[in-house]
Amino acid sequence: MAEATRLRALWEKSNHGLSQQVFGEKYGIGNQSAVGQFLRGQTPLSMKAAVGFARGLQCNLTDISPRLALEIVEGSRLLTGEPVPHSLDIGGRGGNVVGIPVEGEVWINDHSVSIDSVSDGGYVVGSGVHEDGYALKVRGDGGSPAIKAGQFLVLERYGNPAFSDYCLVEANSLQTGQALLEFLAKRDDSYSFQTLEGDRLTLASQDVSEIHPVVAVVSPTRWRAPPKTGLLEEEFLPKQ
Repeated sequence: MAEATRLRALWEKSNHGLSQQVFGEKYGIGNQSAVGQFLRGQTPLSMKAAVGFARGLQCNLTDISPRLALEIVEGSRLLTGEPVPHSLDIGGRGGNVVGIPVEGEVWINDHSVSIDSVSDGGYVVGSGVHEDGYALKVRGDGGSPAIKAGQFLVLERYGNPAFSDYCLVEANSLQTGQALLEFLAKRDDSYSFQTLEGDRLTLASQDVSEIHPVVAVVSPTRWRAPPKTGLLEEEFLPKQ
């Protein structure tokens, strides 16, 4: 949902003055229904749609989808023979280090979280993360000694949480719709969590729409600036 949240914010700030139908036809995204589904996060962003939105909203592709921007960078560097930024050798430690896109900032309170899609972007380096992984920069401590301001939460959109894993949970009954909770158990019709204050919390399964496990908490030294390539600059910067 982070890409859709970012896209909606850009759409609302834009002064293009076009209806969804006209916008979709002009920039090759599709009809009004297709545009609406992308804005609501009901349909995952494709490369074609993201490019169309970037052109129509006069923004950089990285403003909409760091994930797709990284795919562009990878493809262009494979063509030119340059090193691909997310496939770095860490000799002596084994495996590959991946560049995990930073998709926003998170303010953590004891009972809720607030996510802002506006951030410095870039990537944090880590390993063993699913391709749908993303990172959020922490802007406030939430009563947990394991999470501090300035660190980055690395999450997986479709991971399966294990006992005691921190998770970013989205549910209608939560105070702001989202909270950082410790996973305890899943039953047929409910989930059991523990809040950062140590209180037990049970949520009905039908009330929970998203559970993103936190697979790592990494230090600010793992952050890397967004890659810059001629392809990104020429293709996705606003047209004059």
